[in-house]
Amino acid sequence: MMAHHEQIQILRIERLKARQYLIMADDGQSFTIHEDLLVRFGLSKGKLLSREQIEQLLSENSAHAAYRLALRFIGIRQRSAREVRKKLTEKQYTTAIIDQVIAKLTGQGFLNDRAYAENVSEQRMLVQKKGRRWVANELRQKGVGNALIQEALNKIDAESEYRAALLLAEKKWRMSSGDNRKKAEKTAGFLLRRGYSGSIVARALREIRGSMSENDDDGLTEEAFTDMFPED
Repeated sequence: MMAHHEQIQILRIERLKARQYLIMADDGQSFTIHEDLLVRFGLSKGKLLSREQIEQLLSENSAHAAYRLALRFIGIRQRSAREVRKKLTEKQYTTAIIDQVIAKLTGQGFLNDRAYAENVSEQRMLVQKKGRRWVANELRQKGVGNALIQEALNKIDAESEYRAALLLAEKKWRMSSGDNRKKAEKTAGFLLRRGYSGSIVARALREIRGSMSENDDDGLTEEAFTDMFPED
């Protein structure tokens, strides 16, 4: 508990690990602060502090700790603003401190949902070969707004998305058992689960079908394709 008299005096300052310092006061209370705050507030043995100064010091130290935690969190990999907010909430920081940290990181360019959406879209669609629907759903779950999601997805060339889907389709087709219709169904299900649209799936399978000889189509007629892939 904080003392209620006007001022307290610092009796001792003890250095801890990770640039943390233990402050011990003449009223029996003690608290830990970061070195940055120690310097900024000019704390030293014998210094007098008012109750308001201590409250300000502890509040700023909490905000500083939240900021450093957020920096470490986004240092592992790029994050959305919602991900950072969730992380800090789990650590029980106040809404005011979380808002302050989010604003600071955004202002410094460390948090940018537009850049985040663009990078995730490119990585998922061109490297991991996921469809637009998968990516859009993932970004929504990360708290990215629909406008930014659409903007990011629009930057990915539709033909590049199709070529990625076709590569997956050809591989899945080769690995699937059964007749060609069964292979088509398995391949289609695989691509749809990865977030590709029905039109992309149908186009990929039509291209595979087109490479077959007439003796190998096993009834994979255009009518069969129409039944399997209604318009999106």
